[in-house]
Amino acid sequence: MNGHPTLAMLVYVMAATAAIYLSSLAMSLLLAATSPRYHGLNVMILLRSRSSTLAAGMLFALQMILLSVLFARLGAPGFAANVILIGLALGAGIMGLSCMSYVAGRRVLRLAGRENPSRLACIAVGHTVIFLAGLIPVLGWLTVSYAVLTGVGAVMHSLYLYARHRRSGAWLDLAAAAAQSPIR
Repeated sequence: MNGHPTLAMLVYVMAATAAIYLSSLAMSLLLAATSPRYHGLNVMILLRSRSSTLAAGMLFALQMILLSVLFARLGAPGFAANVILIGLALGAGIMGLSCMSYVAGRRVLRLAGRENPSRLACIAVGHTVIFLAGLIPVLGWLTVSYAVLTGVGAVMHSLYLYARHRRSGAWLDLAAAAAQSPIR
């Protein structure tokens, strides 16, 4: 094989990359389409406090790592707990990526001259930009990590708002206002 990749290996890598891109785009669009109020609230939180959402996302990631190490020592019950943790982290990551994709896509489409693009178009364009940035070694990986961690931090902030205001119903008012307000 002399150290050079074969054509079959390159085709396999390209197909796997396309599958990852399409599946994560489909999940982002599905989450945004099925829960526009929650998605809007996450985006509103993201735009208002990006540094605190990044810190919350990093804290969430650290917490997931520490819990998975702890659960790994428990044997079979720990394996089941780790599967649940991975599902939670994946769900938060996809929702966070969807929110950051919306922000990035809206900026790109506004630069292109589209004044009022739809939410799903913004997510599709932003997701493509973030995914293409992730193909650049090191700098792109840092960009994607920033996008996912900041988005996850926004999800954590919105869950905190839900836990704090769920009895009064104010959380639903915040989510409804976020979904209807024009996000700049």
